[in-house]
Amino acid sequence: MSSVVDTAERATHQVKHTAASTRASLIELGAQALRFMNGIRAAEVRGVDSVLDHLGLQRRESALRPILWFVAGAATAGAIAFLLAPTQGKRIRERIMKAFEDLPGKKAATNGSGPVATEKQPTAPGQPH
Repeated sequence: MSSVVDTAERATHQVKHTAASTRASLIELGAQALRFMNGIRAAEVRGVDSVLDHLGLQRRESALRPILWFVAGAATAGAIAFLLAPTQGKRIRERIMKAFEDLPGKKAATNGSGPVATEKQPTAPGQPH
């Protein structure tokens, strides 16, 4: 019975050793694949940059990126200044609603409470109001 237990223990030890070895090999393979991909990317960049350098040129960056960052920053700063202005909450809400009403192409909307208020048209003298 002892030989069966010894054989089972050796087999278990061998399986654990093989599993650990396989795991380490897969991790090493993954690391090598990542290094290989990074090497390809670096060579690609160096290749393009070196060709451009020999021609006396450099990579051209998009002019749109700084413009978009400026617009985003200006919108954020405007919103913060608008909301932190020293006015009462009711007045801020009124200013926000007025800003949305003044947008071009924006039709007047109802809030479900009734008809939309319209501006009074001037009447000619002598006509009933």
